[in-house]
Amino acid sequence: MENKYIGVLWLNDSTKGKYLAGKITIDEKEIPIVIFKNNRKRPDKKDPDYNILMSQPKDETKDKNYINPDEIPF
Repeated sequence: MENKYIGVLWLNDSTKGKYLAGKITIDEKEIPIVIFKNNRKRPDKKDPDYNILMSQPKDETKDKNYINPDEIPF
């Protein structure tokens, strides 16, 4: 079976630890994802080693310096 390229990942550091971020392509649609190590893995259980989540876009409205262009009075 031929390997099919479906995406890319980059290793990142944060204050909470290392994680992978990137995107996968399914049906010609790019899906941003993040992968975190499962820190709640229990001994002798079948818990996953890593968790994969769809990445959420940065919420600009939470940035205290963000100015909504619709609210500019001119």
